[in-house]
Amino acid sequence: MLIEPPEAVASSVQSNNTCTSEETCSKEPDETSHFLQCVGLPPTDTGRDHLERLKEMLEATMDVYTFMRSSMSGVPLLSLQGALELNPKADPFQNEDLVHMWLEVKMKPLLKSITKHFLSCLSTKNFSCSTYQTVVQELSHHYSEMDPVRQKWIYTFFMYPFLSGDRVAGCVDREESSEEWLMKNFGAFKAMARMKDFSKLNMVFSGLEVLHLLSPVQKADLLLQPGVESLDNGTLTLVFHSMMTGGPGPHPTAIPGSGHNWMTPGYSSSYLPKPHDPYKPPSPHDQFKGVVKGFMGAFRPIGSFVHDFVSFVHERDISEMRSTTLTQFLLNWTLGELADIYRPKEVPVVPQMPKFDVTNVEDWYSQVVMPLLWRFLPNEENMKHPTIKMAFHEVFYLDHGMNNDTSEVPDVCSITLDKSPCGLSDAVENVAHVMHCAARSHFEINEATMKRLIMEMLKRLNSLIEELSKTNLHELAYDFHEIFRRPDSPALTQEHLQDPEFIKLWFQIKLMPLLPDVPIGLLSCLSNKNFSCPVYQTIVAELGDKLSFMHADPMYSRNIYEHFIFPFLRNHNTSDPQCVFSANNSAEYLLENFGAFARFASVTDFYELNPNFSGLEVLPLLTPRQTAELLLLPLPTPPEKEFVIDRVFDFLLESPEQIPEVLHYLVELAGEVNVSCGVYRQIFESLYKAIPSIPPHVEPVTWATIDDLIEIAPEECVPDDILVRLTSLTLTSLKMPSNAVQR
Repeated sequence: MLIEPPEAVASSVQSNNTCTSEETCSKEPDETSHFLQCVGLPPTDTGRDHLERLKEMLEATMDVYTFMRSSMSGVPLLSLQGALELNPKADPFQNEDLVHMWLEVKMKPLLKSITKHFLSCLSTKNFSCSTYQTVVQELSHHYSEMDPVRQKWIYTFFMYPFLSGDRVAGCVDREESSEEWLMKNFGAFKAMARMKDFSKLNMVFSGLEVLHLLSPVQKADLLLQPGVESLDNGTLTLVFHSMMTGGPGPHPTAIPGSGHNWMTPGYSSSYLPKPHDPYKPPSPHDQFKGVVKGFMGAFRPIGSFVHDFVSFVHERDISEMRSTTLTQFLLNWTLGELADIYRPKEVPVVPQMPKFDVTNVEDWYSQVVMPLLWRFLPNEENMKHPTIKMAFHEVFYLDHGMNNDTSEVPDVCSITLDKSPCGLSDAVENVAHVMHCAARSHFEINEATMKRLIMEMLKRLNSLIEELSKTNLHELAYDFHEIFRRPDSPALTQEHLQDPEFIKLWFQIKLMPLLPDVPIGLLSCLSNKNFSCPVYQTIVAELGDKLSFMHADPMYSRNIYEHFIFPFLRNHNTSDPQCVFSANNSAEYLLENFGAFARFASVTDFYELNPNFSGLEVLPLLTPRQTAELLLLPLPTPPEKEFVIDRVFDFLLESPEQIPEVLHYLVELAGEVNVSCGVYRQIFESLYKAIPSIPPHVEPVTWATIDDLIEIAPEECVPDDILVRLTSLTLTSLKMPSNAVQR
């Protein structure tokens, strides 16, 4: 659908101010009509494009309304509106205020549910460095609320892919220090990165400058990076001190290469390198230079390695070798080269190649890392320091892909989000269009006007729903189903979860178009939301009210009970667990928390969810099956079962129209569950005593029930005198079925 430009809207408005003599002048369109025309929703349009646009604009307007009701007050809507009026073609992802609004309304409520697919999509959006850094800042505020896997996802699938794009080139600013660059572009997620990532994104990045911000793993990683040979002993000692203590250590007095020692005058000499026993070492500086060059050369072998390796692979078919065999060869050769550098020259003995398991981190640490550490950290206790050892272990795991878990984290709300991973970020553009049209149409933006606008669009939506219910327009019905019944994860803030009035509006936009077949995934997601009891009860009432007019298959209502109502109440453990305290009695509890869906519950569900529940208080509200359950099933709370059975039969005698259905379910349920002999005996007695008091048309059903129960119940559970009584009664009334006395 082509959206009519604002100029055309203005022209249309002007033409409406005059009428020809043959025309009937209608009332001039108001601001709402101008706005709807601008966003592409003229009142006469129909068809799939109109449905798509109606859904997009309804949700975008709801987002603006949601933001205005939120607790956030940092975004000036008027300046945002003005900016969009002046430059409607500007990319909305480069408008900080708009991105801020989107984060508040759409992103923050779903942080626990975000998926890799959504984050990958987000990384492709046209953020400026400034708006990207706004996103990082907001996400960092909620870092501690996320599980570790999603923390890693945000870095792996959003931050690094975005920063590594050619368009932003790492968001490097020549005027910024490494610390400023790190905090602006990574925030709380900086610990998720490898040191090589920082260097790739920012060529002038200095790990030593931000040593106090690095994790122990990153510090260990720093020591294994190319270029480490340029560092002096004091600098390396500083790094190790920082790893062991968790702090930055003494700050250096000069940067590396400036000719000054990084050690401060008061630095402990216990961290200075000591001579290695087997041979007299060269000067400390040359000694370290030699070690590092040998170490780096061993891990980037050239020269004689080519001859040795080629000879090795010519001896056997390389396609038959296992990768661990090749790795073992490489490490054996490497360690041989490393050992050769430090072998005393006067001993012409070729050392035996070390053998170890290349997949074992302990072997790697003792055979590869410790020879390097010994050159400038000869204190064995320091090398076994748990922080240092753990940090290098983590580097090993990262290098071998053993600690790179990006597998899916089970989250019921991720299911719906992943069905349209880019939909959440696409909402930014729709909100921008709403704000632009509001500015061009001189539509004042406040809570009242936004709500009026939403209600106008809902009126159109309801008209479409009503039209579909009355006609047989298969094509329109299919389009409506495809467009409006695509579920998305409910982006509800904590304020929304406590606001019944907001939820009523949200329900009309998000849930009503999905009725009666609300997707089970969405119901499960809603059951995990921390709604207040009044908000939850509002949703239950709205669902029951709307479904009562649809005459839909009861299966859909059962789904709502099984996947939303019962799980929500079972897991609701806030200030009013299971919403028990908000009700004054069992009847009120049933009506408020189950509503029209109570009929799908087992009577034991009520007792499980509410320890104070009494089925006897709500007998008029129970279904016939639930009444039969009350008779047969064991109940967790007083009164005694005998008292319950007596009261149920008293109620049935007062409401005899319910007896046939209750007895039908009584027989059906008796065949499905284990019933104690005591319960059977009392039910037989109660049925027998009830016969003289029940209406004549109910009596045959009662006799049939007694007969069926005799067939179901174990013989020892039938009272000894029941057959005698039945025989006697048959002789006097002649109403008993003949097969009831045969057993």
